[in-house]
Amino acid sequence: MSIKKDFCFPEMFLSMNDLGWLDSNNIVYGESLVSQKYLWLYDMRWLTCNKVINYEYDEDESDSIVPFAYTSGGDKWAWYLEDKPLLPVVFCPHDDDEGIIYAENIEAAVFRQILEFASQNNFNLEECKSWEMDVQMAKKHLVNWKNKFKKWFKKEWINELDKLISSDLKYYENKFARHTGRYYVFITPEEANEKIEKYLNFDLLNKPFIWTIED
Repeated sequence: MSIKKDFCFPEMFLSMNDLGWLDSNNIVYGESLVSQKYLWLYDMRWLTCNKVINYEYDEDESDSIVPFAYTSGGDKWAWYLEDKPLLPVVFCPHDDDEGIIYAENIEAAVFRQILEFASQNNFNLEECKSWEMDVQMAKKHLVNWKNKFKKWFKKEWINELDKLISSDLKYYENKFARHTGRYYVFITPEEANEKIEKYLNFDLLNKPFIWTIED
């Protein structure tokens, strides 16, 4: 089973594909992620248009989704075909039949990824661990995303990126039942959620849905 014949790629995704941003063959190992032709994003590993077209669905996977990226943990990002013409982006965890509706469209999904990047434990002021980066490299990514997506992003989104680029890291504590996470962020997770609600809200935001074939 392959994607439905009447599926049409969003314009931004087609442009990204044509520019070579989605092709992992364009990654030059040993060079900075910022300077790559392939577009690194916080937790979206892209599929090219050709790979999307030739995507092979699992037996229990509904064809109401069209996967276009995946996470480092094997979860899927996809377009949801049950709400045309919006074509919202959904998150499909590999270990759960229930996903969430992540964003109204691909543009909003990328902007949300950037906000979540700025609010997670990706950074350090001193010695960086393998998954962390210093503030200079983080800001290079923010500038790169701003420059690449300004054609498609709303003005208020660009304004938020400018604020992130001009801000400093701040200490944050995330308290759980048995431990406290301590790290640095540009904005807190709570602030990121407020911005997502402010700029990206629509009727289906964060609503659950079943992305597998029900028995």
